[in-house]
Order: sequence, then C-alpha cells, then structure tokens
Amino acid sequence: MIIVCDTNEDRVIRLHGNTMVYWVKCKACKNEDELWERFAQVLNVPFAMTHNFDALADVMCDLSWLGQREVCVVLQDFMHPFSDVDKGRSAQWARVLIAVQEQIDELIEIDESVQLLRRLHIVFCMDRQHSGAKRFRRDLEEIAADQRVPLIWLPH
Repeated sequence: MIIVCDTNEDRVIRLHGNTMVYWVKCKACKNEDELWERFAQVLNVPFAMTHNFDALADVMCDLSWLGQREVCVVLQDFMHPFSDVDKGRSAQWARVLIAVQEQIDELIEIDESVQLLRRLHIVFCMDRQHSGAKRFRRDLEEIAADQRVPLIWLPH
C-alpha cells in the first residue's frame, strides 16, 4: 500500500495507531546524498549503508535491529532533496520501497515463521505546491498500476 498525504502528521499517526512510526524529515536535506544519510540515521541502520538502491532494498527488507514487526516510514516533504533535473530519482526511490513491500508479503506467504518485519507502510507526505509534485503523483500512479499496489490519497 502506498499512502500519499499533505504534510499533516496527526493524520498519519492516527492512521497507524499501534505501528512504530519513523519520520524522515526530507526538508532538512539539501540533496539526495543527505537524504540517504538522514534515512539511515532515522532508521538507526547499524552499519554503513551505501548510497544505492540495492542497499536500500536490503535495509528495508530487514529492519530487524528496530525490534518491530510493523513499521511505518513517513517521508515528509519527500520531493525537497531532489533538484529539478533529478526529479526522476524520486520515482526510483518509490519503486524500490514499493518492491520491498511486495518482497515482505511474498516471504510471509512462503513461510509464516519468518521472523523479519511483517508489515511495512510507506507514506509520502509532500507539499502539492512543490515543483515536482505533479510529476511524482503521475509516477506513483504508474508505479501503483504496474505493481498492482493500492494507492491511497488522503484528503488535505
């Protein structure tokens, strides 16, 4: 499931009442490199995470060090670190995070005793006035259709 909302923390917290919520405040990041660092910091990644999508997928499929069975990662102001020329990179992040959700579901289907993360929610909170928001919305709709994943737009 992909959830997209305006930047409104209360709605997301109510939506995921008993789930451990990890806020990645992307507005503090000036570029994608800083986003990688912030992401690893917020999720308390216990090892050096390289800045590539394979590493991101590996980290998100595990998260065992968090000791949680259900995790929600909120990417607040997600579009901020991406420059105008790098807007396509935001869609690559989304594709990887959505693929991880599917991998977790497949692992559970194969073996119910899997002790890894059981449920991962990804929430993209963004300012609809941001220059890349319309393109990212189209990208998410395409990704959701390709992956057959529900896309939920929360009202503002």
